[in-house]
Amino acid sequence: SNPEERGALLVHSAGQQGITMLARGDIAEIPPFRKRLPTPEARAPAPAPAPLPRTEFALRATPADLGGKHGRHATFEWPCGDAYDGWAANGKRQGRGTYTFANGATLECDWVEDAPGGRGVFKVPRGAVYRGPFRDGLFHGKGVLKFGGNTYRGAFRAGAFHGSGTLALAGGDRYEGAFRNHRFHGRGAYFWKSGQRYEGLFEDGAMTGRGVASWPGGQRYAGDYVDGRREGRGDLRGGAGQRYRGEFADGYPHGAGRFASSNGKFVEGTFAMGAFVPPGPAPAPDEPGSPPNADPEET
Repeated sequence: SNPEERGALLVHSAGQQGITMLARGDIAEIPPFRKRLPTPEARAPAPAPAPLPRTEFALRATPADLGGKHGRHATFEWPCGDAYDGWAANGKRQGRGTYTFANGATLECDWVEDAPGGRGVFKVPRGAVYRGPFRDGLFHGKGVLKFGGNTYRGAFRAGAFHGSGTLALAGGDRYEGAFRNHRFHGRGAYFWKSGQRYEGLFEDGAMTGRGVASWPGGQRYAGDYVDGRREGRGDLRGGAGQRYRGEFADGYPHGAGRFASSNGKFVEGTFAMGAFVPPGPAPAPDEPGSPPNADPEET
């Protein structure tokens, strides 16, 4: 094997001279997570949850006399194919009613001053379904949105995942924790279908800050992350008892650290992208009669 191969770890064997390479598997084969964690937009783009309130809720204006002065149950159909069936007053949808779009989507809710408000249900044929509260015509409060095989349960603000919630993805992965504007942001936990998991801090959809990752094989990392990669200081343990403690960069041991294998071999010093950097030979002593630390340009 090439000792400079990325991810290779070299160790100094105690009681022996020289540097030897660990066999493949002596340290956990752990992916560096170069890509950001999936966000709702990345994993389930159709239909994306964000545009639903603004595009599907393009409501038609009601006739000025709909519902009369004192309010009553009314029905009305527009030439485009949209229709309303429910309570109205003074030309505005007011109270419980159902708006049916020409494409078959339905919005059943409590209407306040002609806009969806209170609790309701929004359905798209063979598509998204939302159940929960509305405010100013947008999903707002604690609700449930099912879209593209994915399910989000939690807080909405102005139509976006915002606050505490759970997102179960169609592929089997799951996220539980804080959201900000549809993205993982704050403290949360991401669970892969494979059994891998991460618990810690997120920022704008990526693991950033302190966190703990674990794998079904017993591997575990506790430390710093930046944009989904191990970056900073951390403690990485392999499934057979191996352990690296020190600095990381771009997902690999990089900088000052100490690695111990499961058979007692260890190395402590400087690492470069996963490989141990042996200390160089001691500098040769100055020649007799030459001034110490002479500048070559001055000689």
